[in-house]
Amino acid sequence: MSATPLTEPAAVSVSPTATAMPSGRALAKARQLSDTGGDFLKTGALIGVMGAAGAALGAVCPLCVVATPAFVGLGLVQKLRATWLRRRGR
Repeated sequence: MSATPLTEPAAVSVSPTATAMPSGRALAKARQLSDTGGDFLKTGALIGVMGAAGAALGAVCPLCVVATPAFVGLGLVQKLRATWLRRRGR
């Protein structure tokens, strides 16, 4: 048995779909999700500040207690979906 020395590594073929960038439609959808997610986060923060100010004055707003986490959660989900779409490329 004779060992043959390796002079250079073998060429590896990569299919174009394996490294494809997200399509224009996917990027547009991701951008839209990111924008709406940011809007939901801002809305949730604003409602939360108003609810905290109201609570400091002695009035608790039941709508604020429900809406703040709902808007913040929805905004985070939208942002995560946008990130996932960018990475996945569809």
